[in-house]
Amino acid sequence: MEYLITSLIVVLVPGKGVIYTVSIGLIQGRRTSVYVALGFAAGIVPHLLATIFGLTAIMHTSALAFQALKYARVAYLFAMLLTLLGRTRRLLQWMGVCPKHPLLAW
Repeated sequence: MEYLITSLIVVLVPGKGVIYTVSIGLIQGRRTSVYVALGFAAGIVPHLLATIFGLTAIMHTSALAFQALKYARVAYLFAMLLTLLGRTRRLLQWMGVCPKHPLLAW
């Protein structure tokens, strides 16, 4: 019985995504709230497709495939970092501010 009550509380309490979507809807309107909800759904879709096509089972059974996926994620995050740093450097140059951080000085 205690497990059932705890499970119901966890299910009924809205998560961060719901709170964010509702607050955006109240502040910026229904249209923006729909875009936010679609963005959250777009984050779920790759995991759903991986499960449907059996990629999750492959990742659990093959250590090599899992390592390859981990390295691909690291490469993607590193590329995103370089893109962000480049945009930050260009923005600071446009604003006329000299970048003082060594990562932005390249």
